[in-house]
Amino acid sequence: MPNQVDRDFSGASAWTNPAPPNGIDAYSETGALTITASAANEYCYLPVASAPMTVGIEYTLSFDYTYNDGIWIIQDFTGAEEFGRVTSAENGTGQLLTFTPSVGGGLRIVAGSSSSQGLFDNFSLKTTDRNESKTPTSGVWNWITNGKNLGEKIFFKITGAKTILSGMYDYLIRGAR
Repeated sequence: MPNQVDRDFSGASAWTNPAPPNGIDAYSETGALTITASAANEYCYLPVASAPMTVGIEYTLSFDYTYNDGIWIIQDFTGAEEFGRVTSAENGTGQLLTFTPSVGGGLRIVAGSSSSQGLFDNFSLKTTDRNESKTPTSGVWNWITNGKNLGEKIFFKITGAKTILSGMYDYLIRGAR
């Protein structure tokens, strides 16, 4: 999510509440995304340009959530794919949804019931690529920077008993030793 305002609602964001009957009944972006539905399937969305994703790459969406009522369904921009659901069990800071999109990017938050209410804030969308690996393996890996597959391949072979830092995948530099 390249734009700070789309993550923390510190100003005018790209989040959109469509016109009725699809838009969320009560919608506010003042300091946080506060939404209250009056019918199931009402939604708001963040366009693909503000939440770009590559098909087949695993992502983690983190956010803070204050539960009021009902269920919220997190989908891709088009609504074709569900990434996860947010309920009272996810109440609090640092909530995580991990998913691998098969159709594309953007986000849509959909009311799962007519009583869905909640407050979302501090969104973060990051790739969950190999940077979390504690046991990297030899092979050919895609060069991924900030969630974008650059099309280049990196080949390396792990030999011996050298320690490899888990963050190496984030900061691989061509030609560096």
